[in-house]
Amino acid sequence: MALGGAQAHYGITPDLTCLGKIVGGGMPVGAFGGKKEIMQNISPLGPVYQAGTLSGNPLAMAAGVALLTKLKVPGFHDALTQRVNTLCSGLQERANAARVPMITQSAGGMFGLFFTLSKPCG
Repeated sequence: MALGGAQAHYGITPDLTCLGKIVGGGMPVGAFGGKKEIMQNISPLGPVYQAGTLSGNPLAMAAGVALLTKLKVPGFHDALTQRVNTLCSGLQERANAARVPMITQSAGGMFGLFFTLSKPCG
């Protein structure tokens, strides 16, 4: 959706942010961060201990850096959004032509297909 994720796209400042495989370029990794008053509770400053099997995995970190390099290219997200819109429109047209009860929804580079008679929200 944006280099700063959905929170940047929608102009939201969360108390805590949790990120999944995107920060590892699709590799298994996660990251979190937040406001100082929350993060001060994490060890070694606070009593909450956090660790993970794949923390700082060099392969995932290299993949994440490579992905961030691509995401920083001007126009990347606009082009991705257009491709997703084209894909969803084409899928919807084909489903309609085949009388398959389906809807598509998308936001930026994310999309989903729903086999239903319901109408999309929003």
